[in-house]
Amino acid sequence: MRKMSSNSIDTNAMQKPYMYIQEQFDYSVESIYRRFITQSDADLGSYPDTFPNNIKEYFWIQVGEARLKSWISLGQLTNGLYFYYTAFSTNQDGKFYVNTLREEVSIAKMEAVKNNIPFKSIIPNMILPGNSQYNIHLLPEIPTAAIPIPINIETETISTIIIVKPIKPVKTGHMNLWLSCRLSDIIEYSMDLVSYEKYISETVPIE
Repeated sequence: MRKMSSNSIDTNAMQKPYMYIQEQFDYSVESIYRRFITQSDADLGSYPDTFPNNIKEYFWIQVGEARLKSWISLGQLTNGLYFYYTAFSTNQDGKFYVNTLREEVSIAKMEAVKNNIPFKSIIPNMILPGNSQYNIHLLPEIPTAAIPIPINIETETISTIIIVKPIKPVKTGHMNLWLSCRLSDIIEYSMDLVSYEKYISETVPIE
C-alpha cells in the first residue's frame, strides 16, 4: 500500500465535485457506482452514511482542473471497502451541472367581458280618433312592458403575464466510483496508466 503524507492531502480540494453527488444533479451514488465484473455489488450504504460521508482515510488525491484534468481520490471507507473516485467537468467554471437558465413564457390572461345592454321600455302604439290635436299630459297612463335584451358575453385578452419556467439541469461532466475489498483490484482495473504513474510518484510505500 502507498499513501501520500498527511501534509500533502488537501481534502477540501474534493469538496467541489463531492457537493454534486446528489440525486437532484443526476449524480447519485448509485448512478456513479461502477461494479467490477468479477465481483458482486458492493454495499453503498444509505444517506447520510454513504459516499463521500463515510470516508475513513485518504491515500491519494489529485486536484482537478475544469476541462483539463480530473479530480481523483483514493482511500478507504468506514465499512472497510477501498474506493477510487474520479470526476471530470466540461464546464469552464468547474461545475458539474448547469441550472442557471430560465425560460420566460408570455401567457395571455383571458377574462369574460360582458357587453351590457340596458333593458328597454316599449310603449305600445296608440291610435287616437280623428285628426284632433292632443295634449300628451292629458293622455291616460299606459303601462309599459320591460323586455330584456340578451347580454352578449365575449372572452377577450385584457393583459399578458410573464412566468419564469426553470429548465431541467444539464449535466456538464461525469463521475465514476469503484469500490472493492481489495485495493489491488482498484489499482489494477480502475486506474489508467497516467493516473497510476502520478499516484506512484506522489505516494510512498506504507507497511
